[in-house]
Amino acid sequence: MLKKLFSDYPQIVMLNGHIHNGFSVIEFIQRSYNTLVKIPSLTRGENNVKSPGTGCLIKTSQDGIMFEAWDFYGNKKLAEYN
Repeated sequence: MLKKLFSDYPQIVMLNGHIHNGFSVIEFIQRSYNTLVKIPSLTRGENNVKSPGTGCLIKTSQDGIMFEAWDFYGNKKLAEYN
């Protein structure tokens, strides 16, 4: 039922994650009815950056979606993982 509904809106992006995913685990899965993006944990990553408070700042525009990696606790951008 959702696939049928989503097929009318090809720009749907579903964000999903897991408690210990880190920045090296980010994955994009393109389907005809949506795009699934697996994003890193905000509490404790186990890959690459291991400090708590990491995550993505998501910026949208007409041209696409930009995922910026951030250390939100330290208030600093982690540009090497964008």
